[in-house]
Amino acid sequence: MRRLLTSRDFLSGLMFMAVGAIALAGVREDYFGSARDMGPAFFPTLVAWLLIGLGVAITGRAVVERGEALGGPVLRPFLAVAGIVAFALLIEDAGFVIATAALVLAACLAGERFRPVEAALLFAGLTVAAALIFVYGLEVSMHLWPGG
Repeated sequence: MRRLLTSRDFLSGLMFMAVGAIALAGVREDYFGSARDMGPAFFPTLVAWLLIGLGVAITGRAVVERGEALGGPVLRPFLAVAGIVAFALLIEDAGFVIATAALVLAACLAGERFRPVEAALLFAGLTVAAALIFVYGLEVSMHLWPGG
């Protein structure tokens, strides 16, 4: 039983179900609508139920197959998530360029090997392309620099 509770699949399934349940709790008061007249809660509710279903399937597989035991702590995936969170927190006050720098840095640190030249090229290319597409092409109102 102890091995089951610490298996990768079992814990991953629980995580998917928890994220789906949190998403469901966040959209339950919005108008759901129907397939013909979708409300703002339609797609998030659908995705939340898919996450819960995926979690149930993964957890069930872990129970049946007695999956691989969880090793030591793995920090790389958390760095990738931290980059997304940093981008979301920085975009308003620090601007798009600095928020993108934080995102790319965290994503590159989450990889197998950190290559500074590749990280700099990725940052430059992603920033220029996204600025051209969103700020100038689609005219999305966002600051490129702090206070700008």
